[in-house]
Amino acid sequence: MAAPQPTAADSQATSTIEASIALVFQHTTFAQFARGYKALRSIALDNTLSNEVAGRANKEVLHATLRGVLWFVHPGAGRQDVVDFNNLARETTELYRRAEPPRLARSAQAEGAGSGGVAGNSGVDEVQMGGETAGEDDGAGGEGNVEPTS
Repeated sequence: MAAPQPTAADSQATSTIEASIALVFQHTTFAQFARGYKALRSIALDNTLSNEVAGRANKEVLHATLRGVLWFVHPGAGRQDVVDFNNLARETTELYRRAEPPRLARSAQAEGAGSGGVAGNSGVDEVQMGGETAGEDDGAGGEGNVEPTS
């Protein structure tokens, strides 16, 4: 049995995933990271795309979240990067929570059709890093050009 042909939307989303991965994994600034992260997140939550494409984007969001923690939430990170990453993680958690019921219903339909859809809680769990809150500023600045430490 032949695999279904990707739709134009799936093809465009796949191209966006590739471009976003490049943004997220080429560590330069938080703004660049956030741009790629948000693009991946929007594809992962798009109910008009195939489960395969949305599932791939979701997997990349999870990988990017871990990478973001390593880059932007460590003792040498600029305070503003920590605050910005916390805000991005909270925003993502809220978006996934709101999207969960439709995604579960869609996934159940896909599984019923035998397509092996993405099931269960595949969203980003809430991340709390160091108790930082928006608006706090110690004056240390956050240039966003933090190199990962080993």
